[in-house]
Amino acid sequence: MTKWFLFAIPILLLAGCGSTPEPAPYAHQQGQQLLERGVTSHQRGDYVDAAYYFTRALAQYRSLDHREGMLNSHLNLAETSFLIGRLPIAAEHASSAQALAELQRDREATERAQIVLARIALEQNSLDDAAALIEHIVPPTATRPTEHAALLILADIGIRNEPRDHHYISHAERIHGTPLFQARVMRLHAQMSEEPQLIGQLLRDALDQYRELSFRPGIAATLEEMGQFHQQRGDYEAAEYRLQRALYVRAWLSDGYRSANLLEQLAALYERLDRFEEAEYSREQAASIRQTPASVRLLRLQSNTND
Repeated sequence: MTKWFLFAIPILLLAGCGSTPEPAPYAHQQGQQLLERGVTSHQRGDYVDAAYYFTRALAQYRSLDHREGMLNSHLNLAETSFLIGRLPIAAEHASSAQALAELQRDREATERAQIVLARIALEQNSLDDAAALIEHIVPPTATRPTEHAALLILADIGIRNEPRDHHYISHAERIHGTPLFQARVMRLHAQMSEEPQLIGQLLRDALDQYRELSFRPGIAATLEEMGQFHQQRGDYEAAEYRLQRALYVRAWLSDGYRSANLLEQLAALYERLDRFEEAEYSREQAASIRQTPASVRLLRLQSNTND
């Protein structure tokens, strides 16, 4: 059975075959085609479109009671929804995927679902819950993609905890992972460092890496961390500039949850600078987006910042 997982290269089913296989039923082919379109959209960074196709694929596979198709659709929806800030939807699909994966004794799929749930817990600052979900995934030598993903989450938890635990970040720094993995390690190293010059350089290097990959969630996260770094140093103009750039990227992604968080950070910054009207307006925007997440798209029309 063909699996359409995110980041997987579509398989040429007939390549290298000595005979033509029996074609799948048309309804099954429709499900596969929808998953393919979702994967293609995801690879282009069109996560809203990807979620649309994965949702249609899930409906198709549910109508066939096709467990593997349902599992793949739930997993891809969970991972894609997380990237655009739809955390309740991501949690719902990750939980459904975990239940199906455990029934099928699919270790990789189970771990992928647990990683999404751990990322959600980490985003909500539930560090113990996040760690409990994935500690079993990471062996002494991490080699598989799910092991790398779990390692990065544990490294982040270790840095946030008091006292700090550098075990996992040291482990991650020894791994020659993908460019996305390396960029995340740079950001974690910056989070751990107390040297302003090094922090700035690491964040700039991570941002360059994400730009080269056109990975908007990473670009936005790094710009936000740059804004927080400059704010801690008292350079409020530089902080505002980077937070506004991060906000534009989040709005482009239709990420209402993280856009609202950025607006609240900007509101706090404006209050510190006695710019109370701007602070009030930012808080009103944040409240509006939390009530109606789709309204985040309006920010794309209002912003006049440059990349």
